[in-house]
Amino acid sequence: MSGMALEKASGLDRARAEEFLYWEAELLDGGRYDEWLELFTADGAYWIPSNPVQTDPYLAPSHAFEDDLLRRVRVERFRGQYSYSLQPAPRSSRMLSNVRVRADVADLSRWSVLSTFLVTQFHGDETHRFAGGYIHELVADGEQLRIASKKIMLLDADGPLPDILIIL
Repeated sequence: MSGMALEKASGLDRARAEEFLYWEAELLDGGRYDEWLELFTADGAYWIPSNPVQTDPYLAPSHAFEDDLLRRVRVERFRGQYSYSLQPAPRSSRMLSNVRVRADVADLSRWSVLSTFLVTQFHGDETHRFAGGYIHELVADGEQLRIASKKIMLLDADGPLPDILIIL
């Protein structure tokens, strides 16, 4: 089945997936973290593997592997008046491309959305760029989409990285 036919059969087209990813990017770049948290399912995961071939967050160390509680702790840190390392608050800008939708053949209310990204982080007097790919596992929650997992595959995950002061 071709990619386009797969998208049509799955119930989630690329345009809707792109809009969702753009909305997530807008929330993160705008510092609207509470709204970003609400995009996840209660058991959703946020994962940044430390190696490009890592397939399981439990078998090797990761740059980040967060459930709902840890995502909320991270967001609270951004708000904290005593988070001196984040003052002034870091800023970011995201570019997304190459969005592809893949249906879960066993569950047509679940999709893998693959995309590539370039995220620029500015903090203090330094600018850093992070590039790679996202795999969003999205599920239908009524008419809404929710993130069941977000995997961030950094291009240079196994190399030296600057401090990641933002949510990728």
